[in-house]
Amino acid sequence: QPYEATATVMQSLTICGSYKDRTGEKLLDGTILVQEAAKALWNAPFVCASHDASDVFNYGNKAALSLWRLSWDEFVGLPSTKSAEDDESVQSERRELLDRAAKDGYIKDYSGIRQTSDGRKFKINGATVWTITDKDGKKTGQAVRFDTFSWL
Repeated sequence: QPYEATATVMQSLTICGSYKDRTGEKLLDGTILVQEAAKALWNAPFVCASHDASDVFNYGNKAALSLWRLSWDEFVGLPSTKSAEDDESVQSERRELLDRAAKDGYIKDYSGIRQTSDGRKFKINGATVWTITDKDGKKTGQAVRFDTFSWL
C-alpha cells in the first residue's frame, strides 16, 4: 500500500501535525499511535490531500484518489492546478484561496469547484485548507481536508 512507504508515512505525520498546529484540532479522531497514523489517514472517511511548495501533489488518501479518479502514481507528482478547471477565473480563485491560507495559516469552511481527472466537476463543501511549514516557519506545502462534496 502507498501509505506504507517511508516518505508517505513522514508526509502523513507532517499533515496530521501541521493540522493540529494550525487549527488546534486533531485531524484523526481518537488516540492513534504514530506508527498507525499513516494507515489511519489513508483510510480516513474524509478527503485529504497535500501539495509541496511547488504546488505538486505529494499526498492523497484513498478517498482523494477515489474522488479524483486517479491511482497513487497518477496523483502524486501531478500539479495541483490540475485539480481545478483550466479556466483563468477558476485558477485565479484557487490561487487566492491558497495565498489566503498561506497568510492566515489556515481557512475553515471553504467551498469551491474542482474537477476529476476525467473532467467531471464537483463542489467542495466545508473544507479546511492549511499551510504546512518546517520547524523554521518556512512554507513547505499546503493541505486540504473535507468531508462533503456534491456533483455538478
